[in-house]
Amino acid sequence: MKRTLFIVCFAIIIANIASAQKTQRYEGEMRLPSDMKEFESLIEGFNKVGAGSYEYYENEDGDRIKHGKFVVSFDKKNFKREFSGTYKDGQKQGEWVIRDIISAKTNYAKHCEMTITYLNDVFNGPCRFVKNASNNKFTITCTFENGRLAGNFAMEHVDKWREGVTNYVNGTIGANGLPDGIWIIKQKGGIEITQKRLYLYGGLVAAEEQDFSTGDKYMVYCAFPGQKKIPAVSEITTTTIEGEECIVFQEQTACKHGFELTDHLFYADSDEIEEMFKKSKHPALGNMWITELIDLFPNSMWTDEKSVFGEQRDNWTFYYSVPK
Repeated sequence: MKRTLFIVCFAIIIANIASAQKTQRYEGEMRLPSDMKEFESLIEGFNKVGAGSYEYYENEDGDRIKHGKFVVSFDKKNFKREFSGTYKDGQKQGEWVIRDIISAKTNYAKHCEMTITYLNDVFNGPCRFVKNASNNKFTITCTFENGRLAGNFAMEHVDKWREGVTNYVNGTIGANGLPDGIWIIKQKGGIEITQKRLYLYGGLVAAEEQDFSTGDKYMVYCAFPGQKKIPAVSEITTTTIEGEECIVFQEQTACKHGFELTDHLFYADSDEIEEMFKKSKHPALGNMWITELIDLFPNSMWTDEKSVFGEQRDNWTFYYSVPK
């Protein structure tokens, strides 16, 4: 047994040495590799041919297998966007960084910086994304599990149109990839407003706001009519009606529905949700965490119909309501 184990280990060591001996390096002009398709939208408007380098070895079919450090950058006037990270046997691993390098003054507004973690070529681990536009700055911190957002989520939005105003979003994304529990959306600067939302099983149950200039609290949405505060989770039960997921509170049954945003800032194709936006003292609190989250990550990650990430986005606009 020991002799067999020794032979196996020795064979592995020899194979690794042989692989290392064959490692080569490419350096020069480069397009964005096909295995980095998720970042295509981040080079829109840049020269499509950049400059970079990477290490690789070739398999028996002559295919290049990236293995080691990788870096590529794409130019725009006085400005370039750089992608860097590490491959292991053809798969992206560990921390990857996307950053903008500005060599001189530029009018290009959408400077961004992103740090994202890979495990076996799939998003896994912490992520931080910063987008500094001419009128807004967004900072997102979150975590991925097997290609989908999960765990704690936080966003800070500095509104440059309104000096001194910053919006904050904090909440938890469940293992199913959907918002779960209490989410807080807060506006600081000017008149401070805090919106508290309750999500269950990926659907919005209720939203309450407080105006800190007056101290007033008021409901902007509740799945169960007549409530003056967010229902206690311990008093909500679940049921299924004709295959639909529903929740029950004080003998009222509310079922889950979906909606689409019909205007980037305010409105939706749902009377209940549109009414919610209108009741909010600061309308952007009504939906900004959904729209900005979708917009700030590279579009190709959202629009690829086969991606887990894209499917997750499509399920983020559910809410509960009692049939009328």
